[in-house]
Amino acid sequence: AWPHIRLELEGSYRSNDGSVDNGIFKNVATADVTQWSGMVNAYYDMSLVPQWSLSLGAGLGFNTVEMDSPWFINGSGTQSDTGVSAQVMVQLAYDVSDCLQLFADYRYVDAGHSDFENQFGLITETNRFEMESNMLSFGIMMDLDAGK
Repeated sequence: AWPHIRLELEGSYRSNDGSVDNGIFKNVATADVTQWSGMVNAYYDMSLVPQWSLSLGAGLGFNTVEMDSPWFINGSGTQSDTGVSAQVMVQLAYDVSDCLQLFADYRYVDAGHSDFENQFGLITETNRFEMESNMLSFGIMMDLDAGK
């Protein structure tokens, strides 16, 4: 951390189960969606009142989406796509002590889109999935260098 500026390296993994709708029928197949992402984030930290701070941030990185479904490519099922992702963050924190902080964190992540192909006989169709998410998390931060 520098005065008011903080850098963060973030790695994340998400796994979701879902269903495939083909526009006419719902739940025509199951789908397992796995996401891996790596981000470099920068925050600007501002003191509000004693013990409370607000941080605004942005990040840039990559997102890999793997989708496994019998719906894809004649039922053979696993495809992946990697793209650029970006996020904005707002964090509210409370200093419990010089080295311990409680925080609430909101992140809006835009991971671009992922393209997956279906093949029906001689016809190949590309499906585009927009990858956006809103996340709220709560946590504890420790400064392991405090007091030195």
